Amino acid sequence: MPPTLEPMTLALGTGILIGAAWPWIVAGGSVLAIPAIIAVVGLRHPRSAQGTSIVAMSAIALLGTVTRVRQRSIDWVGTLEFTIPALAGLELERVLGYGLLLRVRLIVLGCLLLLTVSFMLSLPKSRDSCHSGDARARVPRIPLGFVVGILGGWLGLGGGLLVLPSLLLSGLPLMAAAGSSFVSITSLGIANAIPYAASNTIQWKILGTFLLGVLLGTGLSGIVVRKIGHPPTLSRMVMYGLALLSLLIIGVNVHGLYT
Repeated sequence: MPPTLEPMTLALGTGILIGAAWPWIVAGGSVLAIPAIIAVVGLRHPRSAQGTSIVAMSAIALLGTVTRVRQRSIDWVGTLEFTIPALAGLELERVLGYGLLLRVRLIVLGCLLLLTVSFMLSLPKSRDSCHSGDARARVPRIPLGFVVGILGGWLGLGGGLLVLPSLLLSGLPLMAAAGSSFVSITSLGIANAIPYAASNTIQWKILGTFLLGVLLGTGLSGIVVRKIGHPPTLSRMVMYGLALLSLLIIGVNVHGLYT
C-alpha cells in the first residue's frame, strides 16, 4: 500500500527538524533518523520501519562524510582500525541471528541516546583538535569496533549511537572522532541495510521525503549558523532536547510492551 499524505507530511517535518539540529549535534543527526522513521512508518510494519530507518541513517551519515572529507577532519587510520572489525562483528551477529523485538530495541536505543547525550555534555570544550589524541587510557580500536559491530547487529538498528563514544574512548580527539564516526556509521548502515533492500521492505517514498526534509532543514540551519555562529548555550539546549527525546522513546515503548 502506498504511503498516505499524513506519513509523507510527518516524514518531511521530522526531516526538517533533524536537518535544522544538525550543526549543534557533534555527531550529526544520522542516529535520530531511526526513531523518526520508525515513528512515521509505524510499529505495525516493524521490518519495513527498521529497514527504512537504517537506510535513512546511512544516507545522512554519508552526507556528513562528504562534509567532513572536505574539512579534512577524518582520521582515516583510526577509522579503518575501528570500522573493519565492526563490520566483521556485524556479520558474525547476523550469522548467529540473535534479534530483539522492535520495541525492546527502541528502549535500548533510547537508553543509549541518553547515555550518549550525557557523555557529550561531559566533554571538555577544548577537545577540538583533529590530530592524534593524548596517550591517556585508550581502549584498543580493533576489539572495540568488533564489539560495537556485534551490538549493532544484535539491536538491528546499526549501532550508530555507539560509534562516536567508542572512537573517543579509543583516543581520537573530539572533532576527528566526530568526522570518523560518519564513515563508520555509513559503512555499518549500508551493511545492515542490504538484507532489507534485498527483501524489498524499504519505504522508498517516505525515505525520499524524509531526506528532502533533512536537506531543507540543513539549508535553514546554515543560514542561522552564518548569522549567529555556534553559541554554546544553544548547543546545550539541543542536547537537553535529545535527552527529553530519549526519555520519551523509552517511556512510549515500555508502555507499549505492557498494553
